[in-house]
Amino acid sequence: VDLLLPPAKPVVPSDLVHALTWPPVIGATSIRIFQWYKRRRNEIDDSIREFRQLRPMSVAERRRREMSASLRILSECGDPLDGNTNRVESAINHLSDGKCYLDLSAIQRLSILRLLIEAAYDTHHVQLSIEDNFKARMNAVKALDAEERRAKKAAREELASIESAARDRLATEAREAFIEKKRQEIVEDIKDTQEYSVEFIESLNDDDIIDLDDDTKAEYEALPTRESFNKGEVNAVVKQIQEETAFGVERLTVLSLKEIEQRDEDYLKSLQDELESYGEANSRETSAKIERLRQRITKFTDQMQTLPLDRNSAIEVLKDAIQDGTVRTLRTAIKGAKLAGLSGEDEENGGVWALDLIRDASLELKEAEARKRVTEAQKDLVAKRNKCFTRTEPLGRDRYQSSFFHFDHDKSSRVWAERDLILGNEDSIPSKEAVLLKSIQSASIGAQDKSEDFVNPDDRHKPYGKYFLSFAGQEYHHSGNLSTLARHHWSCYTTDRSLRVLVKNLDGKCAKENDLKEALKETLETLALSATGDDTIPSHAIVAEDEEPEVTASIGKTDFFSSGDEELFCKEKENVSKEDSSLLKEISSAIGSRIRLRRIPDPDRAPDVAEYSMATVTGWKMANAPQNDTLEGEAIPATQATLPVWRLGLDDGGEIDVSASEAVEGIVRAIKWSTGHLGYVEHDA
Repeated sequence: VDLLLPPAKPVVPSDLVHALTWPPVIGATSIRIFQWYKRRRNEIDDSIREFRQLRPMSVAERRRREMSASLRILSECGDPLDGNTNRVESAINHLSDGKCYLDLSAIQRLSILRLLIEAAYDTHHVQLSIEDNFKARMNAVKALDAEERRAKKAAREELASIESAARDRLATEAREAFIEKKRQEIVEDIKDTQEYSVEFIESLNDDDIIDLDDDTKAEYEALPTRESFNKGEVNAVVKQIQEETAFGVERLTVLSLKEIEQRDEDYLKSLQDELESYGEANSRETSAKIERLRQRITKFTDQMQTLPLDRNSAIEVLKDAIQDGTVRTLRTAIKGAKLAGLSGEDEENGGVWALDLIRDASLELKEAEARKRVTEAQKDLVAKRNKCFTRTEPLGRDRYQSSFFHFDHDKSSRVWAERDLILGNEDSIPSKEAVLLKSIQSASIGAQDKSEDFVNPDDRHKPYGKYFLSFAGQEYHHSGNLSTLARHHWSCYTTDRSLRVLVKNLDGKCAKENDLKEALKETLETLALSATGDDTIPSHAIVAEDEEPEVTASIGKTDFFSSGDEELFCKEKENVSKEDSSLLKEISSAIGSRIRLRRIPDPDRAPDVAEYSMATVTGWKMANAPQNDTLEGEAIPATQATLPVWRLGLDDGGEIDVSASEAVEGIVRAIKWSTGHLGYVEHDA
């Protein structure tokens, strides 16, 4: 260690350390370390004896202490007490003589490595680094706990404030109901006694009605106060206030889809009744009103033709967004639902009416925003804590014991999955593309465990013995069929969309998967916060509430045809293999066909990682494709060649144009994927 550390650290291409000089250098280093450790322990022994006022050790006792030094320094590698040879010192002398390292026994090699590692940890610089890392981690954890306590305290204060507002609302509603009831009683009494006039009753305010007589005043004083309401009544109003707060309104009326449809029908009927009430147009002003009413009726009738489809689509997006639970998707889904007519102003109470799913999505959005604020506030603290260590702990595990990791220094912001291989017999593996399916032999690493160490040979074939061996094997593989170290398969999720699909498929009822689901949601929020500086607007970008979405019309979109591609499609089918051609035998046109699109998001950094998505062919046209020709070094101006392109409507939104070969390959891929075609595996997904 003295030789290999600064200021005398040799450079890599050095004459000091190479294949021939390495053993004596390590031997000399080990001698110094071993002597240093012996001196330290001897000094400690002598200081303890001096502290306890014991007599000094005799020469014979010192010799015995020297002989047992290796056992005291390296207890697991030391010599037996009755041994005649010293394994540690013999290994050091063996290397110092320049002999081969591989001639040492396993215990001797282990002792050399232990000496070097222990000495490295005992160096001053490493000790300082460990202490600094430990202090930084402890400070980060304390700050993280303080931030979490602050967030919980804020949540408790908010809940207390809402409960107080709920009690005030209940008391106010009871008071208003009492005043309205008394006012109606007074109006009824007027009809019989004629004691008060109608003008007098209308001029009375709330306090006047309360002080009208002693009985009324006594009934008012007997009304329930804000502290007298029970917990059930308060919780019901608290829930209502939370919904209104999440929606950003003072009054919220929650409706089902059938009630919204009935509301639309009533609105259309009211417009028609208003139109009939005008009768014939007797003036120019009446004619203008009738014309405006007819236009509103026509526009609303046309909207009702497309509303059911738009609403069903918006409802599906809302359900997916609630499962996803991230701010970005929830905002987009809520905005789309409002555009689909699933929410609107309530003229009766001056508030807003909305579908129950929008209410649920708004509550989830509020929780996600609170989680996002906490994630943003803790981002520096977590980075500081993780900076102390190179090891990254998994985000969690799913029901199949697959571990998921996110590495802070991964510039591509990927989430990696470490999965157990699927074990099968050598003959049952269909193809080499089945990357997760391996034989037991190919999935094993190293020598097998000796079962006699775990179970008595007589009990090995009994049910108890088999069960125990299988249970012990689960340390290596979840199936328990391996008794060796097992290989694992690594894969990664490269896009937000693939991560959201993973989050959606996790079971929230399972405690293990629910923890993983929450961790992945926080990871998605963190990645969304750190994704800055991109000039392009992604497909999942969020448009502000008061901002109109920019609609860009595709050039030549109206040029696409919905039929007539049979000849070109059949011509391209001739270029596929015989096996794929049999799958396309019944398909004469690409229009309306389902396509499984394969794209490589990052061909430079990850050329072997592909992203698969589904789409539908919506049209085709002949498009110009430039071709640059050269002749004897002279550039000829680009000529225009027309090639067929097909337009696809992506399932996750947006459109894309593909060539003839891409369209045919995508249709074949979709058929194989949807039917579970034998041997079809998307190994690069």
